[in-house]
Amino acid sequence: MVTTASTLTAGTYTLTATFTPVDTTSYTTATATRTLVVQQVDFVVETDTQALTITAGGSGTVNVSVPALYGFTGTVTIAGGTPLPGGFTITASPATITAGGSSVVAIQTTGLSTTASAANHNSLQPWITSGGIALSCLLIFPMARKRKSVWMTVLGLVAMLGVMSGCGGGSGFSTATVTLASSATKAASGATVSLTATVVTKQHKPGGSVTFYNGSTALGTAVPLSSGTATLSVTTLPVGLSSLTAVYSGDSHDSSATSPAVAQLTTGQTQVLIEGTSGSVTHATAVQITLQ
Repeated sequence: MVTTASTLTAGTYTLTATFTPVDTTSYTTATATRTLVVQQVDFVVETDTQALTITAGGSGTVNVSVPALYGFTGTVTIAGGTPLPGGFTITASPATITAGGSSVVAIQTTGLSTTASAANHNSLQPWITSGGIALSCLLIFPMARKRKSVWMTVLGLVAMLGVMSGCGGGSGFSTATVTLASSATKAASGATVSLTATVVTKQHKPGGSVTFYNGSTALGTAVPLSSGTATLSVTTLPVGLSSLTAVYSGDSHDSSATSPAVAQLTTGQTQVLIEGTSGSVTHATAVQITLQ
């Protein structure tokens, strides 16, 4: 018997042993082959349940374990996989466990109490009619009498333009405001939800269009305004909490504007991924969620 030892990395090997006899009269040459599979040390991520039912705003927990494979002895960090459904957060305690250990993972959802703020849109017109006049007064105060009279004339023209701009007449520029309403801020997955944007301006019947967004994702194409409103019906909102906004394009008389965000809750079935990471290796397991 002949033995030899070698350290092999993970992979599949074909081993060959050849017997060459000294006594060729009594023995012949013989060869034998074997396939050897060397496994990488590894781990798996397991949960004690594969499905949870959670009421929006509530939470559920799963126990996560990390069995070791082929002699794995490292540590594993537990976290939620991406992307998570809207309004979902995942917290593991402890967040890091050793091979063979376990962690309790809390899956938290968000209800309709969440609100968001819209961006501010400012107009230059108030500066022209008030701040601009005040600044001009500061500039002309120390000037000589003749130069002061010229600046007073200019100031008068600026003031007249500001008044004309604020009084309509078709040549002014108005700051638009947009509001967004949902026909049902809580709806089942696949149900039709109608989104209505209302655009209000000070001077003109607004033109242009409105694009509806879920976060940064446009919901279809721009919808032209009709009598100051635009409506879009959607059936594809994802399960979870969405943040919807309406963005008005503006027109030749009115500024663009973005509505305050509206929280939209969609109930139904979705899933979250729970990941375990050790070094460059990540494994995940899915938990099905029924959101009510």
